[in-house]
Amino acid sequence: MPLGFERRFERRVKRTIMEHGLINKDERIAVACSGGKDSAVMLHLLNKLGCKTEAVFIDLGMGSYTENSLKSAEELCAKEGVKLRKISLKKETGKTMPEIIKNSEKSGISPCVACGTLKRYILNKKSRELGADRIAMGHNLDDIAETVVISMITGKIELAMRIGPVTESYDKRMVSRIRPLFFSEDCDVLRYCRIARLPFFSGKCRYSSNALRPFVRKMIIQMEEKCPGAKKNIVSNFIKIKEKWKGSRPKLKSCMQCGEPSLKNLCRACRIINAAGIRS
Repeated sequence: MPLGFERRFERRVKRTIMEHGLINKDERIAVACSGGKDSAVMLHLLNKLGCKTEAVFIDLGMGSYTENSLKSAEELCAKEGVKLRKISLKKETGKTMPEIIKNSEKSGISPCVACGTLKRYILNKKSRELGADRIAMGHNLDDIAETVVISMITGKIELAMRIGPVTESYDKRMVSRIRPLFFSEDCDVLRYCRIARLPFFSGKCRYSSNALRPFVRKMIIQMEEKCPGAKKNIVSNFIKIKEKWKGSRPKLKSCMQCGEPSLKNLCRACRIINAAGIRS
């Protein structure tokens, strides 16, 4: 008797975790919880597998968007019996994301770059302080395919080489990141989320309309229609290329301003914070 969709989806995620060594026994997992469907499904499945999880939500101070996202995250964590730790961006930096974007854009820093950089910065810092062994990210197959294409058309393929089911840490200050949904398609994640009746917020960020990712997403959807399996092929071939990549791991320095790990003397987060006029 063939397995139903729900069982097949769960098996795929479990296989991803097992085959790629995402989680070791007794490791503490900080789950990046945005209030969206991906993090909802990820938290639910990690919880179902008996992992030691704690959800982390970053309050970006974006009005109703943040309020609705937080409400969904709180409902999810209450349903799953998982502790939710809320981190305020304003408390950490002195400004909300809209305030940071308003000023950093003047320096040529796009909203998505500013937001993504600061979220990763805070997530790593706080997860390390919590004693987490891994940070679970909700990126699915579609997200990965988009990132690979974006890295190619912007000439930043070396950045994509950090992406995989697991990004191991080679510096004790960086918490290893895992992506349990790496091989799961966006449509399947949404379907599973609805079947499992998990609360999630589907609103769009007001800054996303002018970003490159929505354009690339539409392009990949068109590619998928013309060539079924295109998304999977983009990711699987990228993995093959990555395995043969001989690039060396650069030694991380300490940011001269905040002390966090950085490739340069001043980390990207501090450069954004400075551009936003938060620090003198």
